[in-house]
Amino acid sequence: MVPPSEVPPEKLEAYRQALYRVEALEGPFLLKVDEPSPELTSLLALHGATQAAYLTACNPLGRRASDKDNHRWQQELEADLNPWVILPGSGEDPRGEWDPEPSFLALGIPPEKAKELGKKYRQLAILLAGEDAIPRLVWSGRGSS
Repeated sequence: MVPPSEVPPEKLEAYRQALYRVEALEGPFLLKVDEPSPELTSLLALHGATQAAYLTACNPLGRRASDKDNHRWQQELEADLNPWVILPGSGEDPRGEWDPEPSFLALGIPPEKAKELGKKYRQLAILLAGEDAIPRLVWSGRGSS
């Protein structure tokens, strides 16, 4: 795990300020770090889940990768998220410096499995939420850029 103290302050702030869009059937909504989400509360209840994770396989270690590579990794992540309920989404930079990153919200996935996938796809961070439906950053990658 990468402790926040080892992540450059500007990258730490970028992750904290990002908007994490979820494309739910009931309508799209945004997750924000450390802010309760009524929509996520509803989704957890609807699916009988007590936890969720927001993950991407794009741009490992915070470094831009090609669209082709990102697409392939996202397909692999989607397969790895079987059998959990997943909803598509995109991590969005409110400053517009990064293109939106395709992502998934996985309902019911155990936190340890989500962390394992974060490491597998070399992500610096993932979001985890419990029954309180508050997404929290969990630093999961190796190294920083």
